Amino acid sequence: MAKGFIEEAYNTKSKLRWYYQTEGDEISFEAKLYWKDELHSVEFDTLGEIKDLEIVVEWEMIDSPARQNLETYFNGHYDKWDLDKVQIQWSGARENLKELIKTNQQSGLTKRYEIEYRGATETEDELWEGLFNADGTVLLQKRKIILGNLNNLTY
Repeated sequence: MAKGFIEEAYNTKSKLRWYYQTEGDEISFEAKLYWKDELHSVEFDTLGEIKDLEIVVEWEMIDSPARQNLETYFNGHYDKWDLDKVQIQWSGARENLKELIKTNQQSGLTKRYEIEYRGATETEDELWEGLFNADGTVLLQKRKIILGNLNNLTY
């Protein structure tokens, strides 16, 4: 199902990478590829059902009112903050997501912003991932990003 969605929606020979993800007890698979000069990540559950589509964008690409609301959130919760990655997350029916990819038609879809950022206060300085609603006013989910150990060779 997952491979079929990618083939139908993207119809491309673009380089595709698959990733296995775990978050707590949840397991998923993610396909990443470049489409029309944008990095797309399509997440699937273990049965191959699509969960969401994320497109990496520049901060300036977020609608101005939503961007202002997001800045208000960050300024209100952190003394200092810095963005690492900004994505528009789309979820909805399989066919609607295919239509978004092919024609940029957004009807029937839910739009959110998934933002990785570093937030610092007097007591902490952490890397976070926040999921915000389409107008940037509501934090729907927030989790601390824990970077894995890196095995570096020293010579």
